[in-house]
Amino acid sequence: MTLINIGSLYRRLGKLPQAKFVYYKVIESQNIPAKIMAFAGLAQIALDEHNLGDARRFLLSGYWLIKKNKNMVGREDILLTLGVYYKEIGKFQKAEELLRKVINRIGFHNNDRNRYYALLELSDLFIRNNQIDVAETLMNELMAEVGEPEETLVLGFWLNLKGEMYLCKSQPQNALVFLNKGYRILTSTSRYSHEFQECLKLLEKTHSLLLDPCQATFYREEYLKIRKCKRRMQMSQ
Repeated sequence: MTLINIGSLYRRLGKLPQAKFVYYKVIESQNIPAKIMAFAGLAQIALDEHNLGDARRFLLSGYWLIKKNKNMVGREDILLTLGVYYKEIGKFQKAEELLRKVINRIGFHNNDRNRYYALLELSDLFIRNNQIDVAETLMNELMAEVGEPEETLVLGFWLNLKGEMYLCKSQPQNALVFLNKGYRILTSTSRYSHEFQECLKLLEKTHSLLLDPCQATFYREEYLKIRKCKRRMQMSQ
């Protein structure tokens, strides 16, 4: 599983070309569980890049493998990413069904990264569906059960969602508390991650609501600078 771990590390650091290269190498192997996780990783990258066509293609390949190999390691990776895919295309009911399946299969007391992500993705789904109270209840239950996540990107995702919930409730000052914390945590280790870019967009929106155009411009320019740098990195591969 060493290559999969390397690919996942590259993806979490936002080094997507390197992550893709490693995942494709894994797919060439005969290790079925690793191939399943590689397809899930490639699908997640495609979702981060808003490339829904590629995401669907990778997910179909991974789903075919888990259908052929019951209870194989990597099954939850595909189901989780498939749930995110359905969330992104607006099929919220199907997304909720898949995300809850991941949560139930792993078990609420199992401190598994996929379970935590599934719970956060489910919270994000409720926010998008304007069910803010449901999302807040779910995240509060998660905090009471396992506490604040330790992994940087999971914590960044959690802080982004907390900020977004407060923005939905027209409380930008409260949102700023969580988003500033997310910015401090992510800027040192994960500047090219999807989570950091989302944090920058939310900070721009928050400062616009607080009538602070200078700060809003700062975060917008930082976001654009990172996007430009990532495009340059991709073109150089």
